[in-house]
Amino acid sequence: MDQDQSANQDFSPNLTGLVFAEDQIGYLAGALAALMSKTDQIGAVCASDALPQMKRYGEGFLAGAAYINSGTKGHGYIP
Repeated sequence: MDQDQSANQDFSPNLTGLVFAEDQIGYLAGALAALMSKTDQIGAVCASDALPQMKRYGEGFLAGAAYINSGTKGHGYIP
């Protein structure tokens, strides 16, 4: 999510990388999921809850979905 993987690579001058806070990108993904859902149920598969950035992503995901439709039920899976 915040790793620079461009080391020793020659990219086009009109290419740039963007870094978003995890909760913000999760918010956008949750909002999109709520807009696309036909059953008002959405889900996300996240990594371990031990990673704070994944917890922030999941919280943002649910917040974005709730903003679009407060009746949306969010389901998560953390392996």
